Amino acid sequence: MLLSSSARFGFHSFVSFLCITKLIPYCWNRKRCQLTHAKGFGLFIFHLHSTITFILCLAVNYRVFRAYLGTDKKYALVQKVLGVFGAAGHAITALAFLQLELQPVELMDLCNRVLSNLEKEIPRLFVMVTNIPIHATIPAASPCAPHLITSFYLDCKTYEQTGVPADQLFFLLFPDIYTMTKFLIMNCFFWTFLITGLGIIRNGYKDLKDSQTDRIVAYRSVQLFGQILNGSLWFYLSFFSHILFFIMSLLLFGTIRLWKVDPRVSLSFPGCGFRCLYEVLSPTIIAGKVDTASGNVLSDLKDVVTQIAVNKKGMRKSNRILAKISLDGVVETTFDLLVTFKDETV
Repeated sequence: MLLSSSARFGFHSFVSFLCITKLIPYCWNRKRCQLTHAKGFGLFIFHLHSTITFILCLAVNYRVFRAYLGTDKKYALVQKVLGVFGAAGHAITALAFLQLELQPVELMDLCNRVLSNLEKEIPRLFVMVTNIPIHATIPAASPCAPHLITSFYLDCKTYEQTGVPADQLFFLLFPDIYTMTKFLIMNCFFWTFLITGLGIIRNGYKDLKDSQTDRIVAYRSVQLFGQILNGSLWFYLSFFSHILFFIMSLLLFGTIRLWKVDPRVSLSFPGCGFRCLYEVLSPTIIAGKVDTASGNVLSDLKDVVTQIAVNKKGMRKSNRILAKISLDGVVETTFDLLVTFKDETV
């Protein structure tokens, strides 16, 4: 069963938008529905996006560190939680751009393979569309927060005070809206191709033919696809899940500690936490199913090809997702935060 025309159009439109805005170093071939390398001015714009992201990641993390550890200002606990959350978001965005800078050719090859095999896995793009307008309202609520770019140039005597008329604030908030939107879009880009690629691998194991010779060839083909996925995303997969789980710990801590404060905060913390949990667990769950399917196929083939049976352990490992996670770490980090900030002003 192929993707519906509307779902395929939505997926292609999303990738085309990334190419037009040069958030990825590629151009969109509308006729072939494939990616090609960007050149000249387009590649310069992508590198500009990357440079801005790296600079802001360092500047924001340094500013948040100095603001919350300094003694000149006293920030409330809710402000500290939001600040660290924002700094972690900048880190994930920088991680995404660093992966694109390190392996543009390998990543383009992976994307083109996924684009040419869109069959049973439907990309979940609706979440990205709904996330952007919701998150875009956050800077307007506290433009003087240390993790926001507006606090770099606004006259912020306190956390809330800006000294800027409300009708002018939107234009001053544009840099923060840009960075937040970029974070959401880039996270969606990597997650969508990762989840869809794993789905294609899993379906490949399910669709192996009954003929033993064909099954051996098909297995090797699917296994190579898994190696390409891991090889193309090795850097991103090695770190993004750890950062997301740290964010989950922070949001869980905020939910427990700040439950009696503003209801909007009380709802946003667990809501965003569940969203992060879904983003980090969904590919890992599918990767586990891929590993199981790979083992089942090898069990069927071991009496036919002895060499494959001998190398079973190594071949199964190549189809596992590189990101490793631990829910125990989330609980432990949350408890550490609760003890550390026990008497903090909310």
